[in-house]
Amino acid sequence: MAVQRAVAERWKQVTGNTLTQAWGLTETSPGACINKLDDPEFNGSIGLPIPSTIITIRDDDGNALRSGSPARSASRVRK
Repeated sequence: MAVQRAVAERWKQVTGNTLTQAWGLTETSPGACINKLDDPEFNGSIGLPIPSTIITIRDDDGNALRSGSPARSASRVRK
């Protein structure tokens, strides 16, 4: 579940630090994407792929889609 903006704002109020959000499936532990650690504000994004990780956005038939399309994510590690 994505972090809600209100939670991220409260975190920054209490700790003085921006909450960094990342994303990854159990199989990709600890993650496949992460935001830059020095981002000054919470942006609600899952971030950029970590090194050696390829992320594509696909429809239910497995076709690659353009940015902004409702879809599923697919990830793999380069061999």
